[in-house]
Amino acid sequence: MTRDMHNAVTAIVAENVSLIKSIPQRYFTNVESVVLQSVSRGGDLAQLKKTLGQQFGVTARRAELIARDQNRKANSALAAVRQHALGITEGIWRHTGAGQHPRPDHVKSHGQEIFAP
Repeated sequence: MTRDMHNAVTAIVAENVSLIKSIPQRYFTNVESVVLQSVSRGGDLAQLKKTLGQQFGVTARRAELIARDQNRKANSALAAVRQHALGITEGIWRHTGAGQHPRPDHVKSHGQEIFAP
């Protein structure tokens, strides 16, 4: 992981962990550490879910949701840094339709050109 990638993931994890309501704020530093370890191991969701449940007392369902959400956001940040490093500044939005409840704005944006800041 490059320095830029590490910085981006660290920032996004810190920002998103602070939004978790089911874990007391005093544990956020520990949660950040656990999430960063998971991401650096390639997104080990099973272990992250287990750790969240055991160490922070959240239900299995909530731990799974948090693990998936944190991992997706971290991977999105990594992808953005990789794309920026490659000089990619624009693309075409593709809606895969994989979700059970697609967001209307995602469906509407399908095929449109998008630009990176």
